[in-house]
Amino acid sequence: MDKDYWNDVAGPSWVRDQQQLDAMLVAHANSVIAAAELRSDHRVVDIGCGCGALTLQASELAASAVGVDVSRPMLARARERATQSGSSAQFIEGDAQTHSFESGSFDRLLSRFGVMFFADPSAAFRNMHGWLTPGGRITFVCWQSIQDNTWMSEPGERVAQFITDPPPPAPEGGPGPFSLADPITVHTMLGACGFHGVDIDQLLLPMRVEGDIDAAVHFYSQRGSVQMALNQAPDKEPVLDAVRAFVADHHDGSAFSMDGAAWLVSATR
Repeated sequence: MDKDYWNDVAGPSWVRDQQQLDAMLVAHANSVIAAAELRSDHRVVDIGCGCGALTLQASELAASAVGVDVSRPMLARARERATQSGSSAQFIEGDAQTHSFESGSFDRLLSRFGVMFFADPSAAFRNMHGWLTPGGRITFVCWQSIQDNTWMSEPGERVAQFITDPPPPAPEGGPGPFSLADPITVHTMLGACGFHGVDIDQLLLPMRVEGDIDAAVHFYSQRGSVQMALNQAPDKEPVLDAVRAFVADHHDGSAFSMDGAAWLVSATR
């Protein structure tokens, strides 16, 4: 996991756009909470908790909730939100691949798109397996392939001509948003890490950015290929024009919306 990236680049961006991103992903968080079947006596840990939305939501239903992340800016925002809301949720800086909790510390492991960035996913899931009490469950959402998520791929295609220095292709199976896109690989890996009863369901939900076209243009300008194009192009206006045209194609007057494709994964220790 690239801790510098999550502290210096992505973390501040996610903090700035926390409300917008949480609104976009609220249905995914709700799906995780529902599938986890939380009870008032459960001890919960949220992996890759970011700015704390899922941890805070879980803390309202469970006996305790702990969020773990490597990003100090996002953890600071999560703690701020917990204080503001009077939540008992706790937040810890740590990489779930190596972080040590006492065996059987938790009844539920949750994650909203926070488990795709491990340098060694098998080592991470084996480590997290040990955190669970026998019979405890892990429930998370992860992205399907980029080909199934045109809301991410299409803007990249629209601005590709403006990227003069593209990064090298990510190594197959390496950390990244699509590292768990193959459900067969995920099923096999979780089984090898000691989990059983692995269940993987398709989750198709709209990815909405509320507000006018400029709100969605701002969303895309802060991340991914669009951000890269803006950083590299000597003239930013053609890049922004290409993004505006893309957004306009999928804007209904009150929000930008395209379907997103994720997997909802559950497994038991």
